[in-house]
Amino acid sequence: MWRVSVMPNILEEKDWDLLRRIKNGKCTPFLGSVACSEKIPVISQIVNEWAREYDYPMEDPDDLTRVVQFVAMTEEDEMFPRDEVCNKITELSEEVTPTYFETTDEIHGVLAYFPLPSYITTTYDDLMVQALESRNFRIFAGYLERSTGRKHISVQLGPGNFSETREEKAQKYLDRYFEDLYIQVHWQDCHEFAAELKTRWEVFNGRT
Repeated sequence: MWRVSVMPNILEEKDWDLLRRIKNGKCTPFLGSVACSEKIPVISQIVNEWAREYDYPMEDPDDLTRVVQFVAMTEEDEMFPRDEVCNKITELSEEVTPTYFETTDEIHGVLAYFPLPSYITTTYDDLMVQALESRNFRIFAGYLERSTGRKHISVQLGPGNFSETREEKAQKYLDRYFEDLYIQVHWQDCHEFAAELKTRWEVFNGRT
């Protein structure tokens, strides 16, 4: 089970230069599966359900690759797992109403406020599209320009259900790894980051 880090690494004031980049449209949000996990389960949760449903016989029911392979072989269709995941995500996405994006700490709704040309997600859901449409924004196709000179910010949860010592060691390793990629890691919950981002944006943009 993922949990919020016990060793939070919050953004410093200088890091909030991010707001200027947002205002100038020079920022590209990159959303992973945890961003939608409140409404749509991440793939690991779906795989755990499959392990029980298909009576997975091995001792590693949390191994995503092996469980997916087992399900595909059982159904005699290698595309079955992917199609089922897509169908489930689509079904759950359709249940989301525009009011969901109105809370001050919902990350998709907060990001939809910003004047940005492009958004990137790594999942099959369309929550970011729905959030943009709920703001009556026009959706643009964009490209993420690769540049090692640009600064990036990543919002992460703790690296796992580890002991405090192992978690601290894992975070230090990941911080050093991402530092070489010019990525500033914010070890906190998406809701907390979204709420602070929205508050700071309104002050920065003169809307309070």
